[in-house]
Amino acid sequence: MDASAYLDRILELYAPTFDIERPRTVDGICFDAYGFFSSLSERYVLVKDAKLWSVNAFEHAFFRVMDSIEPEDISVAKSLVEGPIQSEFITKGKKYPERDHLHSLITVVLISKRAVGEETAEKARHFRFDRSYLFTLRGYSEGRLIAVDLENKKVHTNKAAAKLRRLYEEAMRKS
Repeated sequence: MDASAYLDRILELYAPTFDIERPRTVDGICFDAYGFFSSLSERYVLVKDAKLWSVNAFEHAFFRVMDSIEPEDISVAKSLVEGPIQSEFITKGKKYPERDHLHSLITVVLISKRAVGEETAEKARHFRFDRSYLFTLRGYSEGRLIAVDLENKKVHTNKAAAKLRRLYEEAMRKS
């Protein structure tokens, strides 16, 4: 299966609800695509000026096609999520996210043309990023990792991304 065709298929699934940017560089690492989703919910009384509460939810998805995925690539993804991605996209260079921030999901999708080794798959399963801001008064962020093995037609995810596994497997069957 062709990796670029698979990426295009995944992006078609994301396109109805995400703003897609191709390519996107983060801290010197070029991602083939970046997707952004935001949702605003508000509750008010009679008029919009009498707002009771408001919350923002975000998702940032980073897609990268690679010849092969090694354990070091998972470590690089983790350091990007903990550092530049969180700083640039979630807190926007400040200590905490903006007011009314509920949660942000950071999804890193690594698509491998070759087989993903067992050590790499294990490291992907154990990938974890959770951060709360100001005792969750300013929300929280969660990291999700998806490693796609096109050679063996397998999808490896961490626990937070498990709900997305079926979407990526279905895209593999249809591509």
